[in-house]
Amino acid sequence: MPVLTSTGKLQVVLGGAVTTNQLQCVASWRDITTGPTYVPGTSTVNTNDTTVVDWVTSPAASTQRVLVNLSVYNKDTVSATVTIMVDISGTDYILVVKEIAAGSSLEYSQDSGWAVFPAPVAGGGGDALTTNPLSQFAATTSLQLKGVISDETGSGALVFADTPTLVTPILGTPTSGTLTNCTGYTWANIASKPTTLAGFGITDAQGLDATLTAFAALTIAANSVTVGTGVDAFSQVTLAANQFLARASAGSLEAKTITDFGLSLLDDADAATVRTTLGIDTDDAVTFGDLTVNNLTVNGTVLTVNTATATVDDPLIRLGDNNAADSVDLGWYGVYVSGGTKYTGLFRDASDGKYRLYHGSDTEPTTTVNIGASGHAVSTLVANLESSSVAITGGSITGITDLAVADGGTGASDAATAATNLGLGAGDSPQFTAINLGHASDTTITRTGAGAIAVEGVAVLLSGGALGTPSSGTLTNCGGLPLSGVVDSTSEALGVGSLEIGHASDTTLARVRAGVASLEGKVVDRQSKSISIPDPTNAEDITLFRADEGWTITKMVAVLIGSSTPSVTWTIRKGSDRSAAGTEVVTGGTTTTSTTTGSVVTSFNSATIATDDFVFLETTAKSGVVDELHVTIFMEPT
Repeated sequence: MPVLTSTGKLQVVLGGAVTTNQLQCVASWRDITTGPTYVPGTSTVNTNDTTVVDWVTSPAASTQRVLVNLSVYNKDTVSATVTIMVDISGTDYILVVKEIAAGSSLEYSQDSGWAVFPAPVAGGGGDALTTNPLSQFAATTSLQLKGVISDETGSGALVFADTPTLVTPILGTPTSGTLTNCTGYTWANIASKPTTLAGFGITDAQGLDATLTAFAALTIAANSVTVGTGVDAFSQVTLAANQFLARASAGSLEAKTITDFGLSLLDDADAATVRTTLGIDTDDAVTFGDLTVNNLTVNGTVLTVNTATATVDDPLIRLGDNNAADSVDLGWYGVYVSGGTKYTGLFRDASDGKYRLYHGSDTEPTTTVNIGASGHAVSTLVANLESSSVAITGGSITGITDLAVADGGTGASDAATAATNLGLGAGDSPQFTAINLGHASDTTITRTGAGAIAVEGVAVLLSGGALGTPSSGTLTNCGGLPLSGVVDSTSEALGVGSLEIGHASDTTLARVRAGVASLEGKVVDRQSKSISIPDPTNAEDITLFRADEGWTITKMVAVLIGSSTPSVTWTIRKGSDRSAAGTEVVTGGTTTTSTTTGSVVTSFNSATIATDDFVFLETTAKSGVVDELHVTIFMEPT
């Protein structure tokens, strides 16, 4: 009487796939908890070929499920082998394995145990007993017995034919009969003995032959091959390990030796398998002395050429064959060691279409060159340049011949000569309609009459002139005005390019651009934002601040605290929608590895932060042991 607990379940599985129908399984059980009461139940499933099926599931805790009756009916058209087992905590314990004929049932009851009930037989009637002999029935005649027993021929079988075949009988002296397979009859007693195989009734046998006779004389040894050596002549060639039978261009068949490697090539089914055996498959690293290839296609990610000199006959080299979206940089780069591994190269920047010559980068390029990487610097190009149109957008030009005025230059190497060449020297009298001085809105000086000028439309009093009693005016730079004559005001302004506080050698306050001032060349309202991230991951996404006015990022510095070659790739993004990806300040981010002076970034792809933009930091890669990442952003008003 199988009993299931909360850790056990009843399962059923077949020994093979069914032909037409799965077997039907029915189980009756009762659950016993506490007390004398119990809850009955039934579970029905179909088998699933060789896949184990849970038949009766586990009961709840503190409950015992008693299996009362089990029935498996073979609904298929052929016999099936069924296994019934109990799974206890993942371990199977087999209860019974039985073969069940089509239409038969395997039954279990707690009173009778396991039994197979065959399918009912069509027709007939009465009882078929399997334990008692026929003596329990009434007397039966031979004729009656013949009616229920098949007519067979053979040893141990009842025969009812008119001309039965008797097996090893003692015949005595029969009046007639066929003595095939009879013993005790000598050759001398046979009359009219045949003299040929045909006389014995053998028409398809091989007659006496010299070749067969010679072949029969051989002694066949293990691991040997029979070889014809002449007419009706043979010999045995024994093959040792790693030998095969072959014949050279002259001579006889003989044993040739082949290595295991040679044998491994002979059993290869095709050229691809041979290449694998030879170690020249697509995934193998192969070394050749000299190799000539008509057309070579190289697939993969890296092609390494270890040669002193590489010579290419083609005049042009094509790069970026799959660059349909113009998303990768095109060019070349090299590697050198100078205080660590550095990278230098020339490439076309996919982000703006400009060609860039660089050196000193600590980061190896991928499909793009990270111009914001640590150490990345613009290289010097020594060359003769020729163009019908040259635009110089930054930097300085040194060491060239003075550019003539006719070519757009000054024809001089110093300011005084340049002014003279342009007609602005000390001895020249240039004429201007107006002169604009000062800041972005400029100050216009115009001639209003002979010996008279005006600034922004207001007449200027020349030296020695008398003011009289003006109705208004600004007395900046006027002397002789007593302190008592100064009237308080909150709206006064100095419209000058710069203001010196103290005397000439003291601090200078100057206007950089609209709304931005500098003190001794330093922007007054310059700010910085910093963040330190302990134990950073490779997927940080942290909001730094939200800008209440426009800013321009001028520098970013990052440094690590860590060990075991720490490295973090980080990027600063900005945008008015925090849920969006935002725009990277440096495309591709920056990889920082320094734990001393840090990495300094001063070249940006998008440095302007608009009013109400969110500024946030992301990390995309990390390696080594990194205890802390610190990033500082320096900004000035836009």
